[in-house]
Amino acid sequence: MRLATIIQAIQDKYMANVSVGKAYWARRKAREEVHGRAILQYAKLRDYCAEILRANTGMIMERFVVERFATHRPHG
Repeated sequence: MRLATIIQAIQDKYMANVSVGKAYWARRKAREEVHGRAILQYAKLRDYCAEILRANTGMIMERFVVERFATHRPHG
């Protein structure tokens, strides 16, 4: 999202002025928060699959899915 868009959205919604610097740091913090959550979710995928297999004995899961997502690194 462009900084001008962030600043305009804040002005429209809250009728407040925000400096470019504050908008920059807010955008940066939001991106770090979203990116960090994605990494945590990918890291938990192997545990989720293991729990499904433990709880449902006899169930078959393709390991390809686990390996593919467990090694995925979101782009920054």
